[in-house]
This record gives sequence, structure tokens and C-alpha cells, in this order.
Amino acid sequence: MHAFVMTAYQRPDVIRRVLKVFSACGLCYVHMDKSAGLEKELPSFREIPNVTAESVYRTNWGSINHLNALLRGARLLLRNPEVTHVHLMSAQDMPTVSMKDFKAFFEGNDQIYLQNLVTADYPELIARYEHFYFMHLFNYRDNSEKNQNFLGHIDRIQEILHIRRRLNLPRKGIEFSSMPRDAIEYA
Repeated sequence: MHAFVMTAYQRPDVIRRVLKVFSACGLCYVHMDKSAGLEKELPSFREIPNVTAESVYRTNWGSINHLNALLRGARLLLRNPEVTHVHLMSAQDMPTVSMKDFKAFFEGNDQIYLQNLVTADYPELIARYEHFYFMHLFNYRDNSEKNQNFLGHIDRIQEILHIRRRLNLPRKGIEFSSMPRDAIEYA
């Protein structure tokens, strides 16, 4: 059985459609960002068979709470011993293949599917690893002028004061992935 762990921020109509598609293939957990103000939608998500919906964390994109929400969902769904694969995803992701083909692809497949890049191949990422970011406090995806000016000031102050994190991150990945049960249990 497949398990789908999703994080959501907006568009309850899209989330509902996504949940209906994936819940027909397995168990779903959706975490709605606490700061999205959409808690009133949770009961309608829970009415969909095989769906657990919560809003526990303020999950700014890239924050530790985003990871916490994904781990919470994975732990909850792994309580079911029939779960063979866990897929970490956004609640805005729609499959590009039929669910029959999706299930057939993973049948007997114990590979881990995740983005894994060599950071040296992407020099534009250097500033991201050298500067401090406060994603647990600020929503970096808020494109309002006030927010972007504030975040820009934080970045410029670090430049002026030559504040650098000393990180050696040879590889970069993304949390959205698909993996067999034993891999997600290890994670």
C-alpha cells in the first residue's frame, strides 16, 4: 500500500482534488500550514476516505517545521503495517500517469527517488548556504514589498558584516521524494 504525505498552503479546491486522486491509491496525510488560516477546511478533507488532515505547525517553506510536518505525517501513516512506500509531496502535485501505472512502477521497486545534486555544479546556490536564513520565523515565499525589503535587509547586513556560515554541503536534495518503507523508517 502507498502512503502520501503532503504539505499544503493554499487552494483548498485543488487540495481536495489531489486528495481524492491519491486516496484512491493509498493512505493520505495532509498538513495545512497553520498560518494559512484554512483550518475550517480540515473537516471536509477528513471526509475523504483514507485521509488524515491536520494543521499543527506554521510551515514556512524550507523551515524546520516543514520537515516536522512531513515527518509527523510519515510516522502516522507508517503505523499501518501494510504501507510499502511513502511519497513526500506538495498537496498541489497531480500525477502525470494513471494510478494503475503509478502502482505498477513501484511494485517490487525498492529504490529511493529524490533529487540529489552536486552543489558545486550550481554556483548560484552558494549564497544560500553562506547566509543565515530564518525560515522558521519569516515566510520567504511572501512576495509583498514589505516582506521582501525586510528579508533583503537581513541579507545585505550579512554581506556588509561579512557574516558567513561555514558549511560544506557537497550535495543538495529536496524533501519531496518517494521511498520504500525501510528507507522512510530510517529517515
